[in-house]
Amino acid sequence: MKNFFKNWFFYTAVLGVILRIFLSVTTLHSDLWAFNFAAGFFNQGVLNIYEKLHNLPLNVGVARFYGTDFFTWPPLTYFLLGTLHFILTPFFDAQFFNLTFRNLEVASRDTGLFRHIFLLKLPYFLFDFGILILLIKLFKEKRQKILAAIFWLFNPVALYSTFMVGQFDVIPTFFVVMAVFLALRKKPELALLSLGVGGATKIFPLLLILPAVFVLEKNLRQRLKLVILGLAPFVITVLPFLGSSAFRSVALFSAQSQKLLFATINVSGAEGISLAILGYFLILAISGKFAGSQHLWRVFLFVFLLIFSLSNFHPQWFIWITPFLIIGLIYSFSFWPQILLIFLSFVGITLLFEPSLSIGLFSPLNSTLSQINLAKTVSLYFDIFQLKTILRSILAAASFWLGVKVFYFSNFAKK
Repeated sequence: MKNFFKNWFFYTAVLGVILRIFLSVTTLHSDLWAFNFAAGFFNQGVLNIYEKLHNLPLNVGVARFYGTDFFTWPPLTYFLLGTLHFILTPFFDAQFFNLTFRNLEVASRDTGLFRHIFLLKLPYFLFDFGILILLIKLFKEKRQKILAAIFWLFNPVALYSTFMVGQFDVIPTFFVVMAVFLALRKKPELALLSLGVGGATKIFPLLLILPAVFVLEKNLRQRLKLVILGLAPFVITVLPFLGSSAFRSVALFSAQSQKLLFATINVSGAEGISLAILGYFLILAISGKFAGSQHLWRVFLFVFLLIFSLSNFHPQWFIWITPFLIIGLIYSFSFWPQILLIFLSFVGITLLFEPSLSIGLFSPLNSTLSQINLAKTVSLYFDIFQLKTILRSILAAASFWLGVKVFYFSNFAKK
């Protein structure tokens, strides 16, 4: 028994790995194919995948089934995952790749569907366990380390976003957590570079650059240096693609990147006040109060609470805030009512999305599951949009409540 407790991390990690493998092979969302298409283009020597996809004839394979605008993220995302998938190419069946662009049913179990789904999600394990290790290292007490491991390894949000939906949000999330870790190690330059690399894979870490700069540095010249370091990875990686109209319209200025601006207070028929921008500048205004790297995670939490309170977020995005909710819960269990409300609201909103993001994820086990529409069933009894509005309002209220408690929780000033 003594040895069991001594090796708690090993046994917990093994159980977490088994759970991840099971979910990886039994769940599937069609978005997972996009990175395979990118890898295929790279194999052909194509670097500007945005222009290549955009110019495909509409009657040709990929374009006919998926359109010509599904490369919606920065280039580093596709180069990173495309490279990792290219390394795994020898383990894929060529026939499987030839069929995947059509639909999930064509890529049947005869082509090794379960094995291929696992291979497509395998690169995520690296970043997922990277976050696990970083979270453990953020704490000093053994009890806190154990809680951090358990909360991450068996967190429904992390499992859902990464190993069920198969989205890559775990990658920028890793770099955001890495930034907090580096800041605590008194390496602000590397922390900002980490945010920049995360922002080069998905835009949201760029929103954390200014708050981080205000928390980590007081000198104006040093602040400017940190901002430049934070923006550099994004600028360098997108610069070669700025001449591409396909990249600008689909990725750089995509509708998804502007969702945070939708919530406004009208001041005229054509103008309004953006609540997100207002809230963001208020966070910047109070960031100086939390000067010191030990408070960086708190300011990041404020930004994420703002994002999820005021945007029509995709369910897989919720992994962004998850490590910071875990940190807050470990530091003070008194936050559990607000975190529970936020989580339950997220679950409710997720179940009311399209079937492919809920029960339909298990279509590899039974294809009929993709036809079960929970939102349609609920709509027989309630106005579905009103119900979503209520859930989002509860999430926003709980987020504000949590933000206030974190702000005024005196013990945090000692963390």
